[in-house]
Amino acid sequence: MTELLTYANSIVIVFILVAGGWVKIRDYFKVKAEEKSKLIEAEVQKRLAEQKANSVTPVATQ
Repeated sequence: MTELLTYANSIVIVFILVAGGWVKIRDYFKVKAEEKSKLIEAEVQKRLAEQKANSVTPVATQ
């Protein structure tokens, strides 16, 4: 009986370690995705500002 409890305890401990590691890995990739998203957004805003600066505004004649 004690052997069965030992095996069950080992399985539970392994499961907890795997689940905890999975959460840590998931959080790591979530942070990386947010950083990349911010970089892309900054690049988009930079290009939009360049396009606005380089665009010719039509002059309205009366």
